[in-house]
Order: sequence, then C-alpha cells, then structure tokens
Amino acid sequence: MLANVDYWQSVYASSAVPTHPSQFAVFVQSWLHSTDATIIEVGCGNGRDSRFFHGQGHNVVVTDQVICDELSEFADDNERFAAVESNIEDAAEALKDLVDFRKPVVLYSRFFQHAIPEEVQQAQLASFSKVLNKDSILFFEFRLDGDKDMPKEFGTTHYRRFQSSADFIESLRENNFECGYSCEGQGYARYKSEDPEVGRFVASLQAKDHLRLV
Repeated sequence: MLANVDYWQSVYASSAVPTHPSQFAVFVQSWLHSTDATIIEVGCGNGRDSRFFHGQGHNVVVTDQVICDELSEFADDNERFAAVESNIEDAAEALKDLVDFRKPVVLYSRFFQHAIPEEVQQAQLASFSKVLNKDSILFFEFRLDGDKDMPKEFGTTHYRRFQSSADFIESLRENNFECGYSCEGQGYARYKSEDPEVGRFVASLQAKDHLRLV
C-alpha cells in the first residue's frame, strides 16, 4: 500500500489532478437535499470533493493514509472541516473524537475502493458497521472490472483492483449493509480522454423506503 500512497502523493504534489468537484459529489449533494449533514470522506485524496461539501455548508471530516499539505492547511483555516491521517482499517476508531457516531452521518468514498485490497475493504466496512448510526447513509463510486483494460490517464503502473458490482454488493451485505441503489457504466467520471467504467452505490445499515432513484 505504501508504494501506492507514494505514487499518489507525487501526483498531488505535481497538481496533475483536478480541483473542481467530481460529478459524483454533485450527484450526492443533489441526493442529500441538505446543507448541514456530517460527511466523512474516506480516501480523500486532494480534498476536491470534501471542499465542495464544506462549501455547501456541511460539517466535513476527511481521512486518508497521508493528508497532503494543502488540505491540511485548509483544515487548519476552516471551521467545520477536519483532516485525520489514519490507516484504512483504523479510520472509524481514529474519527471517534471528531464524529458523534450516535447521530446519522454520511460516509462518502470516491475512486477509493479500487485502490485497496479486498481484505482491507472488508476491514473498512466491518469497522464502520460497528459504529454507524442506523440512519447513516453510505455513497461509493469506483472503477469496476469492466474498466480493467480501458485507457487510463494516470497510467497503469500503480495498484488498482477491479471488482464487479455483484461482488461489492455482497461485501456490503457481509458487513450488515444493504445496497438501496446502484448503477454502472460510462459517462459518470469522464476525465480528459478517459471515460472509465464505474459503479455507484448507495447503502445503509437498514433499507430505507425513501431512497429515491435519480
């Protein structure tokens, strides 16, 4: 994992990644219909989406194995925004002093599940299933197995794991989460010449009748 972290740190330092919010962040905001949620972003990268959510009025806590200097400075300069360095498996424990898990939260993860091994994903989901309020909601977007051989703007030399939608939904189920909405395909995460095959998933600890398709 460290080699993968080192790779992305060098990318963030070079300012090669976009800073505007992703299509997925805008999708999630439209789903929430709220400006005062507590949002946890796991695997925040350069913070492009977490800054967007903060700008919408949300309380935001981000975590990653390494927090880049620019995002750390943003956290220091802004109320309702905190950044915590943590191993993926320990993220839920590391956030307990900053997040009141007795209340509903939004767990947000974009382009992160394909960057971690299956056993780490299982540990991640298991740790959050133990602490999240039953009314919390989880949003995921990441590359699927159909994207394995497609062109990549950021190359193919660093780690990526390609799983199917069915496999991820099963991982959610194994950790007491139920997927209330999912979709997959291209057109959701275009970047320059790349149009990856991705999946979007919305889950909760308890099925919600009010989850709506958008």
